[in-house]
Amino acid sequence: MEPGDVGGLAVLIDGSTALDVVAASSERFGPHLSDVYDRWQEFASWAADVEVTGGQSFGPADLGRPSPTPRQVFGIGLNYRSHAEETGLQAPEIPAVFTKFPTCLAGPDPTVELPAATVDRGVELVAVIGRRADRVPEERG
Repeated sequence: MEPGDVGGLAVLIDGSTALDVVAASSERFGPHLSDVYDRWQEFASWAADVEVTGGQSFGPADLGRPSPTPRQVFGIGLNYRSHAEETGLQAPEIPAVFTKFPTCLAGPDPTVELPAATVDRGVELVAVIGRRADRVPEERG
């Protein structure tokens, strides 16, 4: 089972069934994914024993963003050598880090409107850190 966001609510997902976390936990967790992330260890222990039955049917297009209300979003520039070469730039030793607006995140099946005929495309990966982390040593990453 995986936590997810369906219609703005935190849900447990198993196959094609989504179970409302608030109702299933008797209001112990939720209603938003950020509430679940803030208490991840406790939530994971509880969710390990929950059977996802009697929930609502859903498909991938029903899922929301992996983190609907992120506190921070960072982008990493020129992190693929082939992309740097394609742009005519040399890949930096240390890629540039920049911030992005939280609205830059989308669910798995978005419609993306391009602002111009020419855009710099790229594939993004989102890593949601569900615990507070500061200066984590590389060996623990």
